[in-house]
Amino acid sequence: MRKIELGVCTALAALILGGGACAQQADVPPSELPAEPPGALTPPSTEGPTPQAVFGAVAEQVINATVIAPSVNLVYDSNIARSSAQVAAQRGLKLSDEIAEPALALNLARVFGRESVTLKGIAGYDFYRSNTQLDRQHIDLAAGVNAALLRCGEGVNVEYSSQQSDLTQQSIRVVRNTRSNTVLGASLGCGGAIGLAPNASVSQIWSTNSNGFAKAGNSNSFSANAGVSYRRPSLGSISLFGSYSKTTYPGLLLIGPGLRQGYGYTLYAGGVSLFRHTGSRLEGSASLSFTSLNPETAGSNKFQGLTYSLSVIYHVNSRIYVEGLTSRQTTPSNRVGSNFSIDESYGVDASFSASSRLSFLAGGNISRNNYNVVAPTLFMDLTKQELYSAFQTANYQLTRRLHLNLSISETKRTANFPGLSYTGERVTLGVQAVF
Repeated sequence: MRKIELGVCTALAALILGGGACAQQADVPPSELPAEPPGALTPPSTEGPTPQAVFGAVAEQVINATVIAPSVNLVYDSNIARSSAQVAAQRGLKLSDEIAEPALALNLARVFGRESVTLKGIAGYDFYRSNTQLDRQHIDLAAGVNAALLRCGEGVNVEYSSQQSDLTQQSIRVVRNTRSNTVLGASLGCGGAIGLAPNASVSQIWSTNSNGFAKAGNSNSFSANAGVSYRRPSLGSISLFGSYSKTTYPGLLLIGPGLRQGYGYTLYAGGVSLFRHTGSRLEGSASLSFTSLNPETAGSNKFQGLTYSLSVIYHVNSRIYVEGLTSRQTTPSNRVGSNFSIDESYGVDASFSASSRLSFLAGGNISRNNYNVVAPTLFMDLTKQELYSAFQTANYQLTRRLHLNLSISETKRTANFPGLSYTGERVTLGVQAVF
């Protein structure tokens, strides 16, 4: 904790001293704000397409923009291994470490009449001071082309990510592993701002691992969604949808009596989603569906039940907002020995803008993951876990082009495998230039 306290005090001093020296600088125009990098790519949601997911890629207004933002994060992490000290030693890892994360963020967009092209994301490299075997590129890029024919909007998107896999999601046998995801998707949305609006989308995700043992968790997922929405600006929108997806694990086949059985499964879901603004302060979205998941492996557990998501945002005033969210879904598993997991999450966060230069964000989250075990003999060391996390972030605009941020987080995991239960703290001090 002394290292954490020292990092916090140093970062706060930098923020305070920088604030006093630059109080007269002009605000950054909205068009020059840093590009927000996409999150880590995830498998298709079993919730069905929400209005934002279906129409966001094809109906979002795109403006000409060119933003390039180099950055450097300096990180102290008290538990790199995401495990007990004994398990970390067995894996050849030092429990705590410092990381340097140089990166370049991009947000490029061009409009050509009714068509547009976008490229955004982040590319960088993570350097570990002690655990150099974890040094790896960190890439998250997304490109899209949007078009509009008649009253419909069409979109095609390609996404790619590659980084050291999160040790929280890996078997204790795996340390060095590059997890890569490639996504190819297309969407179609018709209708205007009022009335019925049909929509459809398809996507294919290829997920691969570089580690020889982890390659058994390589997966391919195809999904197709279709629905119809009714929209009114004063009420929001309501959508009925249906969803189909098929996930396969080409790197692993189970040999059964007289047949070769796969890890994969087929999923069907159908339900309703809502999006609603209530005045200028309250907005929310919700999705509820019935999901049926059928594995290929004989005797493997099926899943049939409700999946859902809910997000509510309340704007207390122009400077403060509070958001609450919860979800339950099934996702393909990256843990060898499991083909899918049932994930539940509950979270809340709040944002406060102290001035045009200084803002704060704080929140917490509880998540539960239950892994469906297909092959317990293949070193399936974890079948369920609970993660508790809390974070606080301060962002400061030092000059018109220069931004500072300080983030402190703490995570606690309780797992059925004792060696994978842990508590860890992480402190990040970052600087970003915006051009």
